[in-house]
Amino acid sequence: MTSTGCLLSCEEFGSEEVLVQAARVAEHAGFEPLAISEVT
Repeated sequence: MTSTGCLLSCEEFGSEEVLVQAARVAEHAGFEPLAISEVT
């Protein structure tokens, strides 16, 4: 089975709070695995 991943970064979303919210939306949408980058 193929899975679709998602990469989120602070550079793209700005604040950490918005990044966490985007991660929750991505997980709810079924993206797996989910990678988060906090490098600015």
